[in-house]
Amino acid sequence: MLIAYPDHLQRAGEAPLATLAAWCHAHLANLVSTVHVLPFHPSTSYDGYAISDFMSVDSKFGTWDDLARLAPRFELMIDLVLNHCSASHPWFTQFLANEEPGRRYFITVDDPGAPWLDVVARARDLPLLHEFTTAAGPRHVWTTYSPDLIDVNWHEPDVLAEFVEILFDGIVHGARMVRLDAFVYTWKERGTNCVARPATHDLLRLLQDVLREAGASAVAVLPSITNVTQARNFEYLGPTDEARQADLIYHLPLSALLLLSLYTGDATVLARWLAALPPAPPGRAYLNLAATHDGVGLTWIADLLPPETIRTLIADAKARGALLSTRHVTAHGAEVPWEINTTYFSACAGDDHVARFLATQSVVLALRGVPALYFSLFVAGENNHAAAAASGDNRDINRGRFSADAWERAVADPASPHAAVLAGLQRMLAARRECSAFHPEASQRIVDVGNPGVLVIERDARMRCATNFSSQSVTIGRYGRDVLSGDVDDSVLAPYQVRWSIRS
Repeated sequence: MLIAYPDHLQRAGEAPLATLAAWCHAHLANLVSTVHVLPFHPSTSYDGYAISDFMSVDSKFGTWDDLARLAPRFELMIDLVLNHCSASHPWFTQFLANEEPGRRYFITVDDPGAPWLDVVARARDLPLLHEFTTAAGPRHVWTTYSPDLIDVNWHEPDVLAEFVEILFDGIVHGARMVRLDAFVYTWKERGTNCVARPATHDLLRLLQDVLREAGASAVAVLPSITNVTQARNFEYLGPTDEARQADLIYHLPLSALLLLSLYTGDATVLARWLAALPPAPPGRAYLNLAATHDGVGLTWIADLLPPETIRTLIADAKARGALLSTRHVTAHGAEVPWEINTTYFSACAGDDHVARFLATQSVVLALRGVPALYFSLFVAGENNHAAAAASGDNRDINRGRFSADAWERAVADPASPHAAVLAGLQRMLAARRECSAFHPEASQRIVDVGNPGVLVIERDARMRCATNFSSQSVTIGRYGRDVLSGDVDDSVLAPYQVRWSIRS
């Protein structure tokens, strides 16, 4: 899977969605099967997530026809933003005017100083409520993320009907996978932290039932990254088809543990964590990724690493230009590190920069499940400090847009990191598409080769994917033919070398 903003790649005089589709056909055909296009609807802020019209394409990106250019070689994945809409959405305009149906679609609190609000989990260090002037007088409205992201009222049945219609509009326009954004905040329940309440799980099961009833059960559902432990996240897959809430779940700690392995030259923690993970139930899968449009989450590793190790990880990333986001989990809670903000290519900086970077991505591509690669990985995107400073949002360091013409000039130089990164990723993608050992449900075993710097993932009892995270050459023995180079194994792995060996 490729994850991309609709305007990640830009060319003068061309619709960005058309530019993206052409780039995918030119460089990822037969290598990637799905393209996850981040929100492409009209929006007023927050990089497309403050949606003002859920059922159209923003003209600055192109049209539905431009989006359809991804077919027939790529399936389309879209976001369904369940928790909120823009303050400019017609529903909220109706709310402000005290008109139907929007007057029922949002959550108000009569006593903004009520103690029960203090325990509500905060997604941002912003007020949970914002006051708006309405035709019915001033109202304090629930805004989990910002005053331009207005939470909708899922206690209102018509809201469910509206979003089912939005879901099927996306499916009619070609979506075969759907990511549910911010779904855990949808159900507000007095006296709780209002995160992942039982009703949110009911909502996931209900959407699966709706898809089955409509004959669209082949459409896969992926909840967004939300829970603090992988064990809790695993529950969404369900032990049976009837209990299934999701078809894919994120491999939450993977991003941070890959960086830890690279910075320390020691993959012990990563290997131990991977070895303990149960396989997904049949027909479901983990989504493996190192980079997204957000940051490297630290919540997911709090129960895996001691605090001093996390502090060192943060310091190592900041030494390579990363920023750190913190937040207060509740109104009066302590400030905690939330995520490292960086491009993954910049986070891997050091001697043999490209090799270090490709070493991390080799694990993403070798693991059981479905790999997902953020667009900036393919273009060796570097930290955009200017964008983060201009917006005041640290996440913008990793949300740079790229000139198609400038990238093509850079990648034309075979000695450039751009060319080396693209070729390295293409080589691994091509190898995994050619070998059934990389099927999302093929067996997986972590092999101990006696050196903590090397991670070896065995797939289908015949393919061994070895990654040397250390700066030293390591002897691990021969196994078979390396499908990446076509050569018979050497017994030595060079620093940061990757070898995918199939048994002779």
